[in-house]
Amino acid sequence: MEYILTEIERLVTNIGTPDICLIKKGISNDEYFKTDIDNVHTIIKEQLLAESSILCSDKKLSTLVRFYQSCIIRLIDQIQSKRCTCWTAPNCHNTNLKPLIIELTEALAFIHEQYDNFFDIHSNLPEVCYLKHKEAFIIHRQKISSSLLNQEINSKVLKVLLHPLNDFIERKQESYTFHDKHYIYMWIKRLYAINLPLFSDNKLNDFYCKEIIAYNLNS
Repeated sequence: MEYILTEIERLVTNIGTPDICLIKKGISNDEYFKTDIDNVHTIIKEQLLAESSILCSDKKLSTLVRFYQSCIIRLIDQIQSKRCTCWTAPNCHNTNLKPLIIELTEALAFIHEQYDNFFDIHSNLPEVCYLKHKEAFIIHRQKISSSLLNQEINSKVLKVLLHPLNDFIERKQESYTFHDKHYIYMWIKRLYAINLPLFSDNKLNDFYCKEIIAYNLNS
């Protein structure tokens, strides 16, 4: 089968190559990569659907999905870390590289949703995805803290309950996986559902213990 990311690989390789980089040659930002970048995720989606439709076994489909998943993650991280030879140009990264990152991230999201059973949830999140979820977790942490403090939760207990979010936000691990991200969102959902007035004082400790055990068992 034809490798559907050939042109994207070419684009990423060319970034920062002085003899090839289009910005370095003086082409305007509006033109740079525009034709190539537009609808990249749609092109990948259509080609991947076409390839997957002719596969006759789950094993082959799983191999295909995980191959393209790993390639797209690698490309996203490569672009995010690129320092083009025209890096000092105003808004260079935001104008020319960020749109391509967005397109590839959308393609990755499609693969995750469309082929959920074959997606490798134990692979590492791309850096750009980690940063996106970190920002979301900071907002959730503030909302949950406010809600539970208004319910007069013990501050030490609150710290324990927020531990998974804090670890992710403070990057206590070198990397985080799609699995890690998924279970933190599930934990956030549980925290939003807490309604302390429903519990008498002598039942609260049991409730907290059950919640924490539930998280540890499922994470």
